[in-house]
Amino acid sequence: MPMVISPKKKNHQSIGSESRLGVLSLLRVYPARLEDSRDIWAWRNDETTRMMSINNEEITWEAHCHWFERILQASDIWTYIALDGYANKVGVCRFDLDPSGNFASVSINLNPLLRGQGRGTEVVRTGVSTFWADYRTVPIRALIKKDNHASLRCFLKAGFQREPNDEGDIQIFIKTPFDAQPTN
Repeated sequence: MPMVISPKKKNHQSIGSESRLGVLSLLRVYPARLEDSRDIWAWRNDETTRMMSINNEEITWEAHCHWFERILQASDIWTYIALDGYANKVGVCRFDLDPSGNFASVSINLNPLLRGQGRGTEVVRTGVSTFWADYRTVPIRALIKKDNHASLRCFLKAGFQREPNDEGDIQIFIKTPFDAQPTN
């Protein structure tokens, strides 16, 4: 039987950065696997996550399993799990390539037990650099609710630029490969 090679690279990326607490932390990401499904589902159904999400409906386990199996097989979606230096799952970072191939949309969600530690920016930075290494350096777009202040700060600190828009309660952020890397 011939071997089928996925168009996705299985790249692990690590970036060291200083957290809000001033401690150097090393965050690494790996491509999501089936065994990550339950954690992602639990994080997605967390009450705070749902309040801050564009779609704030609770997701059933069955619907999640169907969705998760599909995204793991998709050639236009990259999903990474972020781990800290102690191998704790910090969060998930997903990139959906637009059908035109001209940009990707990013979505993140942090482990509710590890929120409030300034790790969101690390997850975004590491996820973006890994996605660009795995695929190509297309611009990345984030859609964030205007009342999700933590995510707004996180994406600005990660070097995303706020786009002027009139999308109601949604703010659009863009990062291109040519944007200068921000300093903490």
